[in-house]
Amino acid sequence: MKKIFLLLFGFLFCINTGFAALVIVQDEFITNPDNIISQSEETKMESFLQQLEEKTSAEIAVVIVKTLGDEEIFDFTIKLATEWGVGKADVDNGLMILIATEDKKWEIVTGYGLEGTIPDVLTRRIAEAHFSTHFKKGNYATGIQLALNDIAGLIEKDPTTVSKYTTSKNDNNDNDFLLIIYIIIFIIIIIIRSSITARHKNISLFTAIISNSLSVSSILSKGSSFGGFGGGSFGGGGSGGSW
Repeated sequence: MKKIFLLLFGFLFCINTGFAALVIVQDEFITNPDNIISQSEETKMESFLQQLEEKTSAEIAVVIVKTLGDEEIFDFTIKLATEWGVGKADVDNGLMILIATEDKKWEIVTGYGLEGTIPDVLTRRIAEAHFSTHFKKGNYATGIQLALNDIAGLIEKDPTTVSKYTTSKNDNNDNDFLLIIYIIIFIIIIIIRSSITARHKNISLFTAIISNSLSVSSILSKGSSFGGFGGGSFGGGGSGGSW
């Protein structure tokens, strides 16, 4: 859902920004430049994620920093995951968790190949189940590890974990409602831009609508590809929040 909204928003305002000015240097699966979690906690998570990759080929990167400054966390996380190339290129099975402790914000983004296994609603459920309670107490390693346990369980299709996070009918209805809202916004955007285009180019409104619709189709058909970990791709799946 977030992916659809961002593409429409980007089309409306024609935003095309470069990679964020803030630079975070990759340090294996866990990147902890501000030493927010201890070395022993980091080593434990590294081992856990290494074993997960060996069993499933899925790659998970966790980034823990104090602050992102003025950077918008979703955009920054997508760009960082893309820059690092989290996930295997042939299956796009990467996932990144970014936590900014002083900003009190978190973001989870999933590669194309994991969006079916861990849809947006489940990333939010996992985060809400483990992040807020533990992060408010400063127990960042505990919250992250519990979330990683559930993410790994979903990737490995562990029956207990899958049952725990089975999407309910209400969740699907909520997603359908959001999709309808985004479609309405999309239609309004097309009509407004087409009206402006028709006046400026002295063409009919119908011709302008066709032209703008084709432009949007071109935008929506472009994915994100990158090299790094294994060269996977990200399209905007996931969720974010605060505590």
